[in-house]
Amino acid sequence: MPEHLCPYVRRILCARIQDNGSETVPARPTGFTYIGWLAQGAGTATANDQTFDYALGAVHFSGQLTTFDTEYTLTGPAVHYLAELQGSAAFSILDRDIGALRNQAIMLGSEITQQTTASAFEAILERLTQDLTAIVPPKITEALRQIESRNGALSIADLAQDLGMSDRNFHRQFLRIVGMPPKTFAVCQRVLSALKLRTENPDMPISDVAYTTGFADQSHLTRMFKQYMRTTPAKIEIDSDGVLRSLVAKV
Repeated sequence: MPEHLCPYVRRILCARIQDNGSETVPARPTGFTYIGWLAQGAGTATANDQTFDYALGAVHFSGQLTTFDTEYTLTGPAVHYLAELQGSAAFSILDRDIGALRNQAIMLGSEITQQTTASAFEAILERLTQDLTAIVPPKITEALRQIESRNGALSIADLAQDLGMSDRNFHRQFLRIVGMPPKTFAVCQRVLSALKLRTENPDMPISDVAYTTGFADQSHLTRMFKQYMRTTPAKIEIDSDGVLRSLVAKV
């Protein structure tokens, strides 16, 4: 990741389809929003029975997912980049209520070039992050830092109190800037931390995974996994590269 993009982008992901045909991937809530670029091919996304079509070159923003019937389809040959944004970056870039864009996609323009490389996508992101005027309240920035640093294992009510904010005001500002309520964002981080731990330590007892990642017990972890990942910790399959096949490809 180029250093100048780090304040806005957590990581860049790339999906490639070499041959003619299509691939459909189910999507799950992560707590983060995304800017994508379809460098080659065609694509669609479906959320809440609404379909969004991505033409070649489409630069698009994907809001927070709060639904579980969402999927992405790429038709190849295709190259699709996704920038996973830092918690408040979408608000800074778009300067609008991110909470109103949940389960939505909006087009940010079209970039058709001869280059389909990551560096070409980075150049697009660099243009989008220049001359930003939206100001993120420092208390929301601090809230994001604390929730992420503790993988969501903290009391949101205590956090609001520590920041000197009422529960209602904290919820309203967080939703507007991040795109989902703080409690939901925290649960997403805990589920993702459990997913990561389970991926890296497939032989670890699930009860230990639950305890390490701040869940009350194994049944609590399993309930949250089923709600957010549509599977259970025990059913996750991991291939030699650490890819979660049961979540990504439904194999």
